[in-house]
Amino acid sequence: MGIVGMAKDFTWDEIVPVSAAIHDHIDLLSSLIGGLLKPGPEFYPKGMISDQPQEKWICELIREAALRDAREELPHSITVTIDEMSQREDKGTRPFYDIHATIHIERDSQRGILLGHQGERLKDIGTRARADIERILDARVFLGLHIKVSKEWQRNPKLLERLGFGES
Repeated sequence: MGIVGMAKDFTWDEIVPVSAAIHDHIDLLSSLIGGLLKPGPEFYPKGMISDQPQEKWICELIREAALRDAREELPHSITVTIDEMSQREDKGTRPFYDIHATIHIERDSQRGILLGHQGERLKDIGTRARADIERILDARVFLGLHIKVSKEWQRNPKLLERLGFGES
């Protein structure tokens, strides 16, 4: 059933055909929906972009970048930890962060998949993740990535705790 068929069977205030692929009419739909909502209390402070700690969502951005290219080749049994994160004493217009992270995998065979030919895939992962992190932090970022085989990390309670999957 197309838009015309749905339009005649129901009563609508507006009909907005939307394409997420080409971002067609998304702003229009957002403003129409926003206009119908009543103002309410703010649930989070202004400027807060997540209820998760900064390091946790940085890890997720790196993990997402790693899985983006290798989704078919890598199982989702990879995780990322931040080894070190510091802000440089830089006089530039934007802050500058040094971030060193480790991508944990379960098997040696996954190392080659993440590295790619002559390290090209790991470089691409870092470039993509760094761009995402810089955009969200509104800062410049040096991102150093390392790969570590943590055998059977999903089945080891002590290792899970160390990797940040313990009770919080």
